[in-house]
Amino acid sequence: MIQKTVQEILKLSHLQNFGEFELFNVPEAFDVQAFFAFIKKSKCIMFQLEFANALSVACQTRLEAVVDEMIEAENLDYIPSWIYFPEIDVENARKLAKICHIYL
Repeated sequence: MIQKTVQEILKLSHLQNFGEFELFNVPEAFDVQAFFAFIKKSKCIMFQLEFANALSVACQTRLEAVVDEMIEAENLDYIPSWIYFPEIDVENARKLAKICHIYL
């Protein structure tokens, strides 16, 4: 159901009109790979995703890979997105906040 929700969000024709898009208490079933692919194609939206507590190790690994990709990129051709989950490495959260211009 949640994976279908991601696909429905991505189909919204007016989504490109948003300057910022925030989702809170995001469940583990959220298709972060599909959403991140969309984020990288979007040039004008700042996304903020804050995930729910108690994520599986597999989900944490997927999220860490996305965060690492944004942190390690020398030049981003998209707006970096704030992705937070309770188990995120504190140093990575700081680095991501810095490139997203978010104050922790």
